[in-house]
Amino acid sequence: MRRLRGAAVLISIGCLFILAALSLGGYNLWDDHRAEQSVSEIADVLPVPEPPAAGVTPDYILNPYMEMPTEEIDGYLYIGKVTIPTLELELPVMNTWDYKRMKIAPCRYVGTAYLPGFVICGTTILPISGG
Repeated sequence: MRRLRGAAVLISIGCLFILAALSLGGYNLWDDHRAEQSVSEIADVLPVPEPPAAGVTPDYILNPYMEMPTEEIDGYLYIGKVTIPTLELELPVMNTWDYKRMKIAPCRYVGTAYLPGFVICGTTILPISGG
């Protein structure tokens, strides 16, 4: 009889673990979907910079240590977009990083786009479609 009780307790604990895993998986799917929608909306709103006129040297060439221009959207500063054509992916990039921001969009970790050593980081995993 004691053995049956022990088995029932272990089965109950196993069921709780399975329920917890399913709940966590569901939350992760929901959070990924939310992040994907947020990123695509922000990428559509970010302006596309104008190319410099012919014969004009851009400021970032003259002073590569200058701050990158930012655009504020929903209280966050963005420096632009990163585009990966082979994945058909276009994502906005935030000015500074922390774990909260990385759940929204990729972030600048260190450096500037005007000099070597520019690093972008992110944790959001978006589904890749295509063939």
